[in-house]
Parts: sequence; C-alpha cells; structure tokens
Amino acid sequence: MNKRTFVTDIILLGLSVLLTIGSFTFMAPCAPHEDGSFMACHWAGRAITGLGFVLIAMSIIHIITGNNSVKTGISAGLIPVSVLCALIPGVFINICKMNNMRCVSVMRPADMIISFIITGVAVADILIQQSKKRS
Repeated sequence: MNKRTFVTDIILLGLSVLLTIGSFTFMAPCAPHEDGSFMACHWAGRAITGLGFVLIAMSIIHIITGNNSVKTGISAGLIPVSVLCALIPGVFINICKMNNMRCVSVMRPADMIISFIITGVAVADILIQQSKKRS
C-alpha cells in the first residue's frame, strides 16, 4: 500500500465519520418545537446523516480494496455524494431564514466545509491513483 494512498484513505474515512457524527452532535440542526414537531432543517440534518453513512461505507471499501482502478472509481463516486451532502441544507431542503438560527449559523457552514474537503481529497486521490498507473 502506497503511503500517500493510505493517508487519503484515513482522511476520507475520518472526514466521513466527522460529518456523520457531527450531523447529530456539534452541527445538529435546530431543536424541535415545544409541541414536538420539527422544522425542515431537522430533515436536512437527517439527510446529511444518511449520506454520511454512505460516505463512511465508501471510505471503508476504499481502504479495503487494493486495486487502483477500484480506488479511483470509489473516489469518483465520493465526489457527487459529498457535493450532494453539501447542497442538502438550503438548496434541496429549505432551512430557516434567520441568520441566528443554529441550522444557518452552524449546520450549513460546517456541512459545506467538511463535504467540500471530502470532495477535494477524493479529487487528490484520483490524481494519486492515476499517477500510480503511469509509473
């Protein structure tokens, strides 16, 4: 196993776990209303959690496989999933309009940052895998 590839493996898995755990801890959406009903941002948080589990599964498969072509394919698959995850709050699922709400001030920015870092690492991993094929 190449040292650079192992580093990207660990970074992808770590960020995927951070995104998933963060979706219901430090970057959790707004709390439910007093009557127990939820705002739309709750469902955005749930969607992020679900996509986070998909990212974790893909990252684990990325670690397990030794085939460079398979690793490239998994990294290519991580890109649209992580971009979709970044677009869930505010684009695909509406969130609160007030800037002081937790979903706007914490959840959305943290989700976007982590998701786009995953995208960047996946792109870097594709480039690493392609350079290994050439050598």
